Amino acid sequence: MFAINQYKIQKAGFQSIGLLISLLISTDSLANSDINREVEELIQRREFVAAYNLTRLHLNRQGSGEFDFLFGLAALNSGHPAEGVMALERYLTLFPANDRARLELAKGYYALADYQRARQEFEFVLSYQPPDQVKTTIQAYLDNMSTESAVTDSTSTESYVSVSLGYDSNVNSGTYTDRLNLVTGPVLLDASETGENVSPYLRFEAGSQWINYVDTALATYAGIDGDIKHNSHNSEFDTTGLGGYVGLMLNEGKGRYKLSISNKVFLVDSHKYRNTFSYTGESYYALDHTTHLNSVLQYSEVSYVEANRNNDAKVFTLAGGVNRLFAIMWKPAISLQVTAAQESNLHLRRDLDRELITSRLSLNITPVIMVNLHLGVTYQQSQYGGEDFAFGTVREDSLISTDINLGYRFSDLVLFKIDLQVSENESNQALYNYRRSNISFGLRYQF
Repeated sequence: MFAINQYKIQKAGFQSIGLLISLLISTDSLANSDINREVEELIQRREFVAAYNLTRLHLNRQGSGEFDFLFGLAALNSGHPAEGVMALERYLTLFPANDRARLELAKGYYALADYQRARQEFEFVLSYQPPDQVKTTIQAYLDNMSTESAVTDSTSTESYVSVSLGYDSNVNSGTYTDRLNLVTGPVLLDASETGENVSPYLRFEAGSQWINYVDTALATYAGIDGDIKHNSHNSEFDTTGLGGYVGLMLNEGKGRYKLSISNKVFLVDSHKYRNTFSYTGESYYALDHTTHLNSVLQYSEVSYVEANRNNDAKVFTLAGGVNRLFAIMWKPAISLQVTAAQESNLHLRRDLDRELITSRLSLNITPVIMVNLHLGVTYQQSQYGGEDFAFGTVREDSLISTDINLGYRFSDLVLFKIDLQVSENESNQALYNYRRSNISFGLRYQF
């Protein structure tokens, strides 16, 4: 009898605790609802400062969709655009179809003078055919941006430095084959000759670009880029690249067009190995806010030094691609790029002439505001022009490469990145068969 009564008492106690928890949850939900309703009423009366001050008392509710939306509106309209932008970005990751939030976010970017992102968001809203009054408002912002960009950003500079630590499984793309079938007979390679050299490495990259806007449509630009890779093992394969370029850029309607001249010097083990001089034309065209087309036409002259002079060549390249952004959660963007190139040897070595076709498919997603994930697959087919006298065949290569890049942005200036790339080249001439894996961890500072 005592046990039964004790059970009833325990049961009643658990029920009371459950009731208390339910009451607390219900009370908290009602409190949330009351706060949101009060903020909304203040915003409707255009008392934005009061609404902002009230939301500041309840910042523990950030991450709740409705609260973030109201906080964003209050902050933007009370002179706190940075806080408003962050709140609306959080909200749109959960509710990407809210055009009102996207319009307010565009106004926030405009207030921060981030005209590129403001324009993208304004054009996104326009694409859904909003009411005429909204169209007029957006057009006024777009017109103002064209004028203000020309006045406030007539000259701009963008620079970056990057440091990364990595591991390379095959620093010189050496063959994994231990047997070569030459016209003179088979040749066996020992371990030291297969060339798969493994090494950790340190890489440093830096660059800067200057843009001068002649008017709202025309700009001149110039830049330099450099990178140094030092292998802790096999330092004879250390590389250095240094390049520079100058060009013209034209913005016209939905298109952007570039013409440039560039030169890049490539060194191996501190000795000059190759020089590439190029003329390049590029075009970018926005079909709408989600779909962009691009194309590249390039002529290059590649010259080598000393024993490699027989590889001197001129190269014609034509490339085209499409990028599609989807207005859903994680903002996925899919890109397809196809490149065709014709390399003609300058010393009439037909075995060194080649035609290349490269296809690349990539996916970019943003799971959360500060994180970006990029996945890519590249396939390249190479066909040479004449018989190689050593192998007695015309060389044909197939290269497939997969890459994964993860970036975490600490701020607008600092990015932490992880890069992984795995490649394999198959050739009918065994000397050029190789596998290569590369992983690196780095920090990039952009200013």
